[in-house]
Amino acid sequence: MLANGPIDAIVCTKIAAVIEQVVYSIGMNKSLIILVALSVFTGPLCAQDLPIRLPHTDLADGKSTVSVDLIDDYFKQYWKQNKIKKPKAVDDYTFARRASLTINGVSPTFEELQSFANDPAKNKRSAFVDKLLKNSRYADYWGFRLRQWILELREVKGQGANFTTLYNYTRKAFAHNYPWDKIAYDIVATQGAIKWDGRSNFGIYFDGEANEMSDAAVRLFLGQNIACAQCHDHPYVDEWKQESYWGLAAFFARVEMWDGNVVAAERFDERFADIGRDERSIPTLIGGESAIDGGGGENRAIADNTDAELEMPDPENPKTVVPTTLAGRVMDPTNEPGKNRRWQFARWLVGAEENQFAKAAVNRIMVELTGHGFVDTLDGFSPIATVHHESLLDQLSHQFIESGYDVKWLIRTIANSRVFQTIASDDDSASFHWNSVPIRQLNSDQWVDSVLRSTGKEVTVLATGLDIADLLKEEENNRIAKRHELIPVAAKKIQQGDFSFLADELPVVDESWKPHEISIDDEQRKTLIEKRNAYTEAGKQIAGARDKARASSSPTSVALFRMNGDYINQCIDTGNTVAETLEYETAEDRLQFLFLRVYNRIPSKHEMAALLVFADSDEPSKIKDLLWAMLQSVEFQSF
Repeated sequence: MLANGPIDAIVCTKIAAVIEQVVYSIGMNKSLIILVALSVFTGPLCAQDLPIRLPHTDLADGKSTVSVDLIDDYFKQYWKQNKIKKPKAVDDYTFARRASLTINGVSPTFEELQSFANDPAKNKRSAFVDKLLKNSRYADYWGFRLRQWILELREVKGQGANFTTLYNYTRKAFAHNYPWDKIAYDIVATQGAIKWDGRSNFGIYFDGEANEMSDAAVRLFLGQNIACAQCHDHPYVDEWKQESYWGLAAFFARVEMWDGNVVAAERFDERFADIGRDERSIPTLIGGESAIDGGGGENRAIADNTDAELEMPDPENPKTVVPTTLAGRVMDPTNEPGKNRRWQFARWLVGAEENQFAKAAVNRIMVELTGHGFVDTLDGFSPIATVHHESLLDQLSHQFIESGYDVKWLIRTIANSRVFQTIASDDDSASFHWNSVPIRQLNSDQWVDSVLRSTGKEVTVLATGLDIADLLKEEENNRIAKRHELIPVAAKKIQQGDFSFLADELPVVDESWKPHEISIDDEQRKTLIEKRNAYTEAGKQIAGARDKARASSSPTSVALFRMNGDYINQCIDTGNTVAETLEYETAEDRLQFLFLRVYNRIPSKHEMAALLVFADSDEPSKIKDLLWAMLQSVEFQSF
């Protein structure tokens, strides 16, 4: 949220007068936010006894020991040496909004704001970060972020990939708090069928093209863009030769694309056995799995053969390319079962020179949380690149490695630092000195979910989810029972085939699992199924909004979709914010309610005086217009 900057609004004829007042009144806000608590209720969002398909607060915790002092001590000295005034820290409301948006991908609830604002504890900010990291929304949101990072590696979406199962994997990775190096191995080296193993989508997304896969993996995990060396030695980086580029591609020369519609079903199933779903791959999105956008996917799989080689695509210099690192070092072949060339490539990625794998991860997470990068772009590392605050990056990367590549440790460390908690501004010098964070527009997922929450649509959809809790528990029972049935069958199939070593990679059956005890009679089931269908339909509408929000690439298309799209109006019409606002008797209480719900703060005296007239009406249409105008403001759409 903007600390002191003006808030803009896009003028719409039907409520021009309202927007004019909103822009004027909020734009003049220079006051400090006062500490007030309202007795408001947003509905139960987190309950550990609910099935995993609904929001909960029971994720893996990650390492709790953080290195905040490392970041804070570095900048304390840096700011002093450069004669920069110690930056102001944001107030509690701004911190709560920023932390919730960047860690859970959604603005905070009333309950979270109340509890946080009234908490007298000195360590309440670190405790708030811990709470966000245990919330299932963390995995839901960062699953989308990792998937998006992968999809953005191509200018045009790859055909045939299954974006739903890809998300199922990325979501699971953050729910289990997989180490970042494991995620790299999973994405780069997995052999599997995309209809049930989301990891294998990486190869399918790049059509099995060796150089595209190696190029993308280097960009994602090393933060280096080596594409210019594809056709000739890199024009600026002497160390990046054309032979090195294709030497990396040679690690992927043995990739095989399997088409399940062509290969015999028995052969396909023997090679890529279905073992069911890990429960952590089930999102807790509002609307359930139907709220996942993307879809797609063909009956395809990716594997490796044992003898293919890559030929240099150069008519003047045709030759077989040997797998080499970017520095030109030849990699010794491995004869370990299952350890193919792509596995060797992943091992090189993780162990790349000068801790580059860790540096790229630290840089990416720092950009996600603060908007600041150690290099100018996410793939801007190179031997000749200027690295900002290089000594800090070196130390953070080293400690990230020592943490076991614990992403939660890294997020916790950055979010507790003074850099994360500085005010937001558009000061260009801050990009070098990091004495304020840049003002950023909500990304597509943050916007979709924050509209859901601010309009009260989240509460109305979740209410249906709570109503069908027994049915969701039954679905969970069936999934786990099916998985327990499939795992030994898959193991037997694999052990009898040509790829017996793959049996060692299968999970074990959880013998301690006990199914939920539920009882649903025929009449109840009929009602529950109707509500289940309604919940699914609500999720599809949310998925449609996500898809459209991602497709809006230019500033103009983003503005048009967010202003005139059906999604925001549907959320206002079917959410409970308007009705809850009208339950308050005074215009003052109504404005406080709306400001907390939309902006996550209390209105200033000036804002209160300017907007009272619009909250003093008992007509729902007037409150809708005011809510719509607030949702169009820069304050809501940025942070």
